[in-house]
Amino acid sequence: MKKVLLAAIISMASSAALADSSVVMKVQGKMNNASCTPELSNGGSIDFGTIALDQLSPTQTNQMGHKDMSLTINCPSATKVAWSIADNKEDSNAANDLSSSEFYIRDAKDNGGDVYGAGTTYGVGTTAAGDKIGAYAISTRVNEITANGVPAQAIYAPSYVNSNGEYMWRNLSSGVIANGNAEIQTATKPGSLSPLAITNVVFPFKVSLAIVNTNRLSTTDEAQLSGETTITLVYL
Repeated sequence: MKKVLLAAIISMASSAALADSSVVMKVQGKMNNASCTPELSNGGSIDFGTIALDQLSPTQTNQMGHKDMSLTINCPSATKVAWSIADNKEDSNAANDLSSSEFYIRDAKDNGGDVYGAGTTYGVGTTAAGDKIGAYAISTRVNEITANGVPAQAIYAPSYVNSNGEYMWRNLSSGVIANGNAEIQTATKPGSLSPLAITNVVFPFKVSLAIVNTNRLSTTDEAQLSGETTITLVYL
């Protein structure tokens, strides 16, 4: 059975005219029988391997490089669909507590550059003593997206609509999309700002990790990295 997405907007207007003491209620909406399926490569798991604490800097942010992952969305019929992302381990994000000079993720953007701050980074767990280990950043490789089998480009918008009920789409040049479901991302034709109806789209990701300087860690015991995020589809 196909899923039905029913979105309704109710707006009310009142009239102050002396001859007309009535109100008008309008009900609008959209039905969508799309049932798209998201899938992450490698089962959604990224392993940075074993990291030796005695090889990390006690005074500088430790840049651990990046790993590749991709998000594939398949739809049974051509559908305009976007996605958003939210951190499930926000409380363990070291960037929540530190300034950009104290903690940053080097070369995390698709076009190069540092990423810092809670809005674009994700928690990676804590030590047994409760110390925040670091954070990671996720960016879309904007020049490698394919939609319906051909090259496409990424666009993004704040997750709310404007007064006309429309998303405000912009070109995603850096690849970084905001945490906390604050923005949505989709694909379009090169040079366009209009979402593309897709049956298949692939968003390649770069996932970059950084660990705080070890002076901030009060334990030398083994610690498990445990970042986790949720990607949610948004039908347009």
